[in-house]
Amino acid sequence: MVLFITLKDNVYLNFKEINRLIKLFKYTIILSLIIILIQVYDSRFFTNDFFLLINEHSNIYTARRVAIFSFADKDDIGLSFLPILSILISHTIKNKKGFWFYIISGGIISILTNTRYIIIGYVIILFQIVNIYKLKISGFFRLIIITGVSIFIFYNIIISLGYNLSDYYSQRLFKEESIEGTTRYLAFETFNKFYKDNWLLGTGVHLTEDIEEYLAHRSSQIHVGYLSHLVSYGLIGSLLLFGFWIFLGIDLYKKARITNYYGSFYGYLIFIWANFTFVQYSLISYGLLLAFVFDKYYQDKYLLELKNQTKI
Repeated sequence: MVLFITLKDNVYLNFKEINRLIKLFKYTIILSLIIILIQVYDSRFFTNDFFLLINEHSNIYTARRVAIFSFADKDDIGLSFLPILSILISHTIKNKKGFWFYIISGGIISILTNTRYIIIGYVIILFQIVNIYKLKISGFFRLIIITGVSIFIFYNIIISLGYNLSDYYSQRLFKEESIEGTTRYLAFETFNKFYKDNWLLGTGVHLTEDIEEYLAHRSSQIHVGYLSHLVSYGLIGSLLLFGFWIFLGIDLYKKARITNYYGSFYGYLIFIWANFTFVQYSLISYGLLLAFVFDKYYQDKYLLELKNQTKI
């Protein structure tokens, strides 16, 4: 936490360094797209043992594909890929270079991961387009038309890869068939059973033996991060933790409104969203770190432009 405060207040990069990072992001998107398309036909391609085990009895709808992130941290496809995609979208929309290519490529990658929180996370970062365009009427209708065209492109690409939308929905998007059958519903059930025993200070550990026994053969953990944190840290610890996360989000949003650069704020929202669907303690992933780097860069750029205007 101290690292993030220090980073966001003291980092400084010039245009050349930022431009180098943007090029790296573009290569990341392009390579991820190529690799994940290959993985549709060969799930073993560029895949480590962890994902090979998960995909052993999977089909086209249930295979977990992680593009070039297989040998990185298993959460990097969500907590690093989506933030850098968010940064790239916000940056390219300002420079009008390859904007829709990266949006469509990012969407294809997100869908082909077969990971629900990544697909929803992708939709979340697209909302920054509305913020950047300020909902002007002409821009709004233009956005609707382009969105429709993009959906048409998505649909045809997915169908051409062998997906059937009905089967995709029933076998992956909502394979449990009812809310009661999901691990997230089980998380609320487990929380209601165990939180009251240590509601103020928490258990002090991620999982107690009693919780592990209760979840046995049904889930590996309390599968909603905020509920898991409440059980572990109690009310006091969780308020401190959630309060810090909220502080970071408010700080990013305030600066986004001033600079009209929303990439870092929406990239950070992926972390906030992720804890609704799995347990994540640390902000230390390179995508989130770079979101704070770009936030500081655009803040410094805005202040420099304001200073130059004042001199004039």
